Amino acid sequence: MNGYVKSGLLSFIATVAYFHHAAAVSPAPGATNSASSRPSMAQLKAMAEHYEKSGSKTEAAGTYEQIIKADPTARAVLAPRLVDLYIDSKQLPKAMTWTREVMKTNPDPQAYLAGVYARIGMTKEARAILAEEIKKAREPRRKMLLNWQLADASEKAGDIEAARAALADAAKSVESSPDAPAAQKRSSTFAERHPVGRDEKAK
Repeated sequence: MNGYVKSGLLSFIATVAYFHHAAAVSPAPGATNSASSRPSMAQLKAMAEHYEKSGSKTEAAGTYEQIIKADPTARAVLAPRLVDLYIDSKQLPKAMTWTREVMKTNPDPQAYLAGVYARIGMTKEARAILAEEIKKAREPRRKMLLNWQLADASEKAGDIEAARAALADAAKSVESSPDAPAAQKRSSTFAERHPVGRDEKAK
């Protein structure tokens, strides 16, 4: 599974998990905040789910922001979902605002930022960040994952040779570890998509 797709799926799963928890502690549907006529948490939850299902990404994002205002503890769970929704709806300034929020608590903030850059077409910036992170990486698995991400960004940029080199570096970094088969499989899958041409074979 593509890393970016996996990231989006995980943020969606986290959102669903939050809503299940919220449903257990929220007022019944139709109830309103006693201090105002604003929608209850249960109503906001239902609205967000409806917008998501109908493909109304901007409206879903706006509802998630309302939820965060009502329940600040939801910020860490919903921020990645907001990044996804604003990217999908081409609202990049808002996507970057929430990206910075995610980075505050993400265990690998620079890799996350690089992933966002790659998704919005800023592959040059993404590759620069990843190259720097690879230089600093000491743990083999981390080097592998960063190189995989670099390969994806390079492939998206049309730099197939750089992508192939990143995958080779990824495999080399874990050649004596349990991750070696996964690295080799990743390289093989890439090779199937981008067979080496006659000119390249001759080099």
